[in-house]
Amino acid sequence: ARAVRRHMQAEFSVLGRGIEPPGSRECWDGPEQWFAALRQGPLIKLWRRAMEEGQICEIAGEALPEQAGPAQENCNRSLERVVAFPLEVRNRICGVLMAGLLPAEDSSEDMAKLESYALLAASALDRECARQERTAWKKSVRKIIEDSRECLAVIDERGVVHETSRSAAALLFPSPGSRDEILLEDIFSGGARDAVAQWRNQFLGPGSGAASQWERQQIPLEAALHGGNVVQMRLRSKIERFGRGEAMWLIHFQDQSARRTLQAAKGRLEVELAGLVDSIDSGVLLFDVEGKIRLASDRLASILGFKKRQILELGNIEDLINRVACHFTRPVETMARWRDHVLRDQEASWDEFELNHPSRRVVEQFARPLYSPDGTRLGRLEVYRDVTGQRLIHTKFLQTEKMAALGQLVSGIAHELNNPLTSIQGYAQLLLSRRTTSEREGDARRISQEAERAGHIVKNLLLFSRETKPERRSVNLNEVIERTLSLRAYELKLQNIAVKLALDPALPKTLADAAQLQQVVLNLIVNAEQAIVQGREEENGHGRIEIRTRCLAGDRIVMQFCDDGPGILPEVASRIFDPFFTTKPAGVGTGLGLSIVYGIIQEHGGEVSVETRPGQGAKFNVELPALSAAGFDLVPQETAALPRAPGAAPLPVSCRAVTHPERILVVEDEPTVAQLIADVMAEEGHQVDTLLDSRKALGTLEEKNYALVICDLKMPHMDGKGLYRALVRRASPLQRRILIVTGDTMSPRTFEFLQSSGLPYLAKPFLVEELKDAVRQAFAAAPSGEEINAGREWLRAAVRKK
Repeated sequence: ARAVRRHMQAEFSVLGRGIEPPGSRECWDGPEQWFAALRQGPLIKLWRRAMEEGQICEIAGEALPEQAGPAQENCNRSLERVVAFPLEVRNRICGVLMAGLLPAEDSSEDMAKLESYALLAASALDRECARQERTAWKKSVRKIIEDSRECLAVIDERGVVHETSRSAAALLFPSPGSRDEILLEDIFSGGARDAVAQWRNQFLGPGSGAASQWERQQIPLEAALHGGNVVQMRLRSKIERFGRGEAMWLIHFQDQSARRTLQAAKGRLEVELAGLVDSIDSGVLLFDVEGKIRLASDRLASILGFKKRQILELGNIEDLINRVACHFTRPVETMARWRDHVLRDQEASWDEFELNHPSRRVVEQFARPLYSPDGTRLGRLEVYRDVTGQRLIHTKFLQTEKMAALGQLVSGIAHELNNPLTSIQGYAQLLLSRRTTSEREGDARRISQEAERAGHIVKNLLLFSRETKPERRSVNLNEVIERTLSLRAYELKLQNIAVKLALDPALPKTLADAAQLQQVVLNLIVNAEQAIVQGREEENGHGRIEIRTRCLAGDRIVMQFCDDGPGILPEVASRIFDPFFTTKPAGVGTGLGLSIVYGIIQEHGGEVSVETRPGQGAKFNVELPALSAAGFDLVPQETAALPRAPGAAPLPVSCRAVTHPERILVVEDEPTVAQLIADVMAEEGHQVDTLLDSRKALGTLEEKNYALVICDLKMPHMDGKGLYRALVRRASPLQRRILIVTGDTMSPRTFEFLQSSGLPYLAKPFLVEELKDAVRQAFAAAPSGEEINAGREWLRAAVRKK
């Protein structure tokens, strides 16, 4: 500013940054009166216009106010014009050089001089800006390095340490003291100094060009510090134009002592974890979010029938599921459920399945996701427990309780059964004495209806009382409720207790043991009935039970049992699920009913609770998980009307009609039943032979060619099982053309035989139409023509041999 006024015809000059003229005299030269004029309108507008337009701007001296000029008498000079030069630094207008010019002979020369001064001012501002940016850059780099969690240090070309991160300072300089001019090798022990200096010279000395920089960064060095810790150094990067322009180098340090300690701790933890999971009685499987198997215990390998090494070699959970599939009792259904649990990896799940290999056992599976402390999902943990023995004991216990409940049903069922039997016997006697055809038809119709009613009662009773192996499959809860209620309906009717059903027709199925759920429903119905009867004030009072089913959120279903009994006292409600606890009089309850309900529902992954108020009845809520994965309805449920062996091939309800008569052999030791079957088959157009002595069956089959054998399962001498096995030993094609008729569906051995053989069967008592349907189904599943011809050849060979 002084140079502009001294070497030019200028009254004043000013230099400043910003949109306004400077308020201080630091960059001002000229009379005091003109400095005051800077803050007035014309000069402020000129300054702003130069900043905004980025061009040279000027105003004439006459545009200035009169008071802006000098007021002394000896100051008689007047301005010709005021010129403002914008100062551009790094493509940005950051300041203005303004000068008040006096009249001159060569104004163009003055403007050129003034422009050169403006360029000089812009250069000074550029140097100042670069210095500030360099200082800020140094501070930011220093801040980044200091705050880094890594052990970082910055050294110059001489090897002097300039900056360190906090973690590096704690590692390299454990004791406080002066750190000025400390070389990198000075912080290492004496034996390591030369090695550190030589390693540093690889990238600081001659021949350290950029071409081999990547290779040098990959060469680490391990050396011992003065304190004894071993560190690994690695060149991280080169920092160009640091400070005054010299190159700097960023070095990364890693405490090898801590890493080795961490590795040792990790190895010890893995050994301890493996020892822990191998010592518990449950199998453990751990896999990550990608499905890769991370850990498998010896117990899991033993349960699944593999070696631990084989499971780990499979690699992922999908390969394990496919490999184990052949060991399941129901492979397709179990695989579908397992895959569904794996897909629903953000929630805990529970399941139970049955294995046939390496031995027959029931396995309980519990799975849950694993998360890190910050909420990141790490994988999934599955725990497998062999509950075969527990299920066997529990089944025996349930069967005992079922027999106790059966005793409560006997009196009502016997009374209900006596009613149709009385009608059958009475109408049969009337039928013998009737003379008109219409009367006989009416009597026969009533006898048929009452017999069907009695048969339905017996079948429901047998289904309930049969001792079955625990087996979980898809179950329709509404059907279980309706079938169980029919067992108690007559007794409830005698007690003047009305039952209202509100069952959701769209209720999804649940994975459960149907027999155990039937036990739960019966116990809750009987519990409600006893509470109503016990709380009546008069002997012939009325009661009400309501049973509801509906869906809940989160793939859950619920059934509710509500009664209008006296309710449960608050001090009693917390103990009603305890074993042997009962509020009923002696001889009325065992104290096990509700505890069995609780145990069964808990084993099925559900919950049971009670809501009650004294004098306002009780409501029991039973929640169960609903099936949501595909492939669960692969095993058909047995029905009370026409049971089928689970191993038998499914047959259509509507079968093809037999277009030509066939030859049928009936083997039945009960004459009336044998004659009934023969008469029905004769009406269908078949040719029927009957045998009351099963010992003659094999000889008859060798003499004649039959399309179907209808055989009773329980007979003296040779039963149906013995006949079937004899045909199997002789490789007879007739082994696949047998229809079993039996009244013994309670025995576990009977059911096991029917399941293993896959033979169709018909349960006694049966209706005529049921017999016809069963025979049609047997013909529909009959062997092909080639196998029939093979049967004829077998018969001829048997005759020749005989």
